[in-house]
Parts: sequence; structure tokens; C-alpha cells
Amino acid sequence: MARPPVLHIAGAVAGAVVFILVGLLWESVAFRAGWWKYDFIATGAGIPVWYWAAGLFYGMGLTLLGRRLLRRFGSLGLVGFFLVAPLIGVAHDRVALELLEGRGIIWVGPGWTPWVADIFAWASALAVGQLAMRIVAGPPTPWRAAGS
Repeated sequence: MARPPVLHIAGAVAGAVVFILVGLLWESVAFRAGWWKYDFIATGAGIPVWYWAAGLFYGMGLTLLGRRLLRRFGSLGLVGFFLVAPLIGVAHDRVALELLEGRGIIWVGPGWTPWVADIFAWASALAVGQLAMRIVAGPPTPWRAAGS
């Protein structure tokens, strides 16, 4: 099992923070555009703990995954990451919506527009996460597996 260096962890934390900020920005845009909204909150943003949980779990984890794919497969790995990860994020959001439907928590507008916006939300949040990782940790360098 690989253990990332401290700078990679710091970069992932920075990636999580900007992931949260971009997510909040997209929530605001989506609310104003009528793409989606939380039924019980008038501001358009969800409960803050949701963003910290998403940032730490998805933002930090996916920032480390993107870094690993870039290190292992170069630019092609990062392109693959940016093509696949946002689609997985949207699938996650779709499943969550189905589970929460009719509970008065979230409303999503009709048509494809909200889902295309969600893809861009995930892609942009992941992109700034990778940028934060690059700024904090520098260019990717290989790390050794624990115990080797």
C-alpha cells in the first residue's frame, strides 16, 4: 500500500478546500438558474456540513486519485480522470436524488440542463483541486510503497 508524502496530503487538503468553494459557487449558480435547489433552505446552498463532508471525502480523495493517475499514466491518465470522474459524480448525484425524492430535501429542474451543469460542476471542482495539489505539492514525483 502506498503512503503519499506529507506535501501530497497538504495538497489534497488544499484541493478539498477549493473543491468545497467551487461546489458552493455552483450551488449558487444552479439556484439562481433554477437548475436545482434545496427545498428547506432559501439561499440555494445546502447545509455546510455537507460541503465539508463532500470536500474531505470526494475532494481530498479524488485529488489524491487524480495525482496518482497523473503520476502513473501521465497526461493521458489525467485526461481519463477528467472524463470519468465527473460522470461518476453525476451518477452519485442521480442516485442520491432518487433516494431523496419526495422527501422535501432537493428539487432538480426538468430536462438535461441541470445534469450537464452538474457535470461541469464536478469537472471544475476536480480541476481546481488538481491545480491546488500542483501549487502545494509541486509536479508529481513517484513515491515508494510502504516497506519497500
